[in-house]
Amino acid sequence: MKQRYARCAGIVLAASMVSGCQAWRLEQQGIDFRHGLLNIYTEQVLDNLIRARRCEPFIQLEITELFAQEFDEIGVTGSFGETVTDARTLLLSGASSNQAARSLATAWSVGGNSKRQGTLNFKAKPITDRDAIYDAYITFANDPNSFKCGPSRPDKKDFHEGTLRHRDGLYYWVPKDAREQYRALFLRTTFQHESRGMTGFYAVRIEQVIELESTDEGDSTTQVIVFDRKVPAGEAILVVEKDGKTARIPLFMALDQEGVKFGDKTDRLEAEYSPAKRGLDLKDYKGRNARLYSADFPPEADSLLAIVESVESAANSLDRIQAAQPR
Repeated sequence: MKQRYARCAGIVLAASMVSGCQAWRLEQQGIDFRHGLLNIYTEQVLDNLIRARRCEPFIQLEITELFAQEFDEIGVTGSFGETVTDARTLLLSGASSNQAARSLATAWSVGGNSKRQGTLNFKAKPITDRDAIYDAYITFANDPNSFKCGPSRPDKKDFHEGTLRHRDGLYYWVPKDAREQYRALFLRTTFQHESRGMTGFYAVRIEQVIELESTDEGDSTTQVIVFDRKVPAGEAILVVEKDGKTARIPLFMALDQEGVKFGDKTDRLEAEYSPAKRGLDLKDYKGRNARLYSADFPPEADSLLAIVESVESAANSLDRIQAAQPR
């Protein structure tokens, strides 16, 4: 009887070992879920950079409503049996007694199986109302110091970990020196574009607009915008008004500044846009005051001034709207 209890306990123990520790599994699922989401966004960023470099169409997807499910199926089987064998020997020739023997054979087994199935569901919505995201990709992909391409695989010391990709016989990678710019691009195009409002800005004046490259059709131009004061080197939005119209132009770190690193103070940033599509040319805004919203380095000392000027700007806009209404 004791043996039978021990065998039943063994079956229960086997079942518990198959199921594992629930708390530990939940923790691992959370970690794996987070890593999976980061991998999805990483592949999107790198694929968009490659497509932008190759002048191919690309699209940024906003992933929402993430939902993960996991199902476990566990089965345990066991069997127990005893076999009794009787043997009797008859002695016929003068035997005083007969002989009998009994043998007992016991057999038992335990088996188990488990199966786990997991699914990750999400909704992906194309972003179509934020031109700055696509401008950032194009600028970064075509900057030879930020994104490189070549037929030979680079040494491990030359590329930022996790950014090397191979496509159609060519290697694409982000050099280690551009890892901070890559991180800023990653966060701004995936997570930060809705989290930071345009509340603090640098009050600047456009001193000079230098034409670097343009097309005859006016569908693309690259210009260096020189300001009357120094601002952080990096991506920004320039907001300037003229004749009752407000222009918002994406700005990026100018490439012709030797020794200027990401975040350093500089008096010039670079703009790449389409005058034909936007209906304006920044050369016509020379000498005008503007607001510069830095994506990575919002102002600190100017924060109070920024708030005051924001209120004044809103009030002026309201006055213009009221003046345009028919009486």
